[in-house]
Amino acid sequence: HVRAQTAGMIASLESVYGIVAATLFLREIPSFNEFAGGTLILAAALYSTLKASKAAG
Repeated sequence: HVRAQTAGMIASLESVYGIVAATLFLREIPSFNEFAGGTLILAAALYSTLKASKAAG
């Protein structure tokens, strides 16, 4: 059983996982836009996680 918020967070990070995998396995260099977008997605995920943990406890 996975909460909807957790499933949504994992799904939103899929593009970041793809960029990281392409960098590690295919030796591709991310463009500035990919790096900036990934950073924004990670920041939003971190913010959401911290907000949820403060509300829970």
